[in-house]
Amino acid sequence: MRRDYQKILRLDGQSFVTGPGTWRARVKEYSAPVSARALLHVKIEFEREASNKRRALDLWIENASDVTLVAESVGMIEAIKRWLEKAQGDDQLLYDSSVEELVRLEARV
Repeated sequence: MRRDYQKILRLDGQSFVTGPGTWRARVKEYSAPVSARALLHVKIEFEREASNKRRALDLWIENASDVTLVAESVGMIEAIKRWLEKAQGDDQLLYDSSVEELVRLEARV
């Protein structure tokens, strides 16, 4: 049975309120687990409301059970919000649930 990551992670349509404004997330792609480490890839585009500013995040997530992914998604959403507030431009990052932060993919692979 194919897992429905859109229902598990609930990132699509999520609003992220930051100092500069509110960002709306649109998930462009959910991949099946890839690589020997079974990483999930989620391609997210963000658009700031009342602006034409856009950003993109290639988010990698360590695969886990549905229950674990749902539980981790709360920390993941907060980590994405911090990334939107602090970083500039697009990025490719891994969600590290042990520290509840987005980290460079190369640092963990």
